[in-house]
Amino acid sequence: MLGAVLAFALARWLGRRFVNAVLPARYTAAVDDWTKEQGTPILLVSRFLPVVSFNLINYAAGLTSVSWWTFLWTTGLGIAPLTFLMAFAGEQMISGRWTVAFSLITACIAVSSLAYMIARKRKI
Repeated sequence: MLGAVLAFALARWLGRRFVNAVLPARYTAAVDDWTKEQGTPILLVSRFLPVVSFNLINYAAGLTSVSWWTFLWTTGLGIAPLTFLMAFAGEQMISGRWTVAFSLITACIAVSSLAYMIARKRKI
């Protein structure tokens, strides 16, 4: 979470100035308007897509007008399930219950793949 916040802050404080200097105001305004309408659901869904780099999302969010609060809660919510599942799967492996760990990992891959396919179909 700390790494995500640092990446967001870096992009917000340094990247925003660069983007504003390089792009015409109408483009940055259009992105900000879109972010106000679609930012929260897109940010939340992107946290569950396994093919999108976590840090890329952090930096990209910092370049938009997404609020700090929205970034923090969507990031926390996005981190929690995978953190829990990986810790649980690791504990299962250490205790010798490979079947449970393998089933959990397989289920995570299946759910992630399903989320990715739904996002592609909806063109999110």
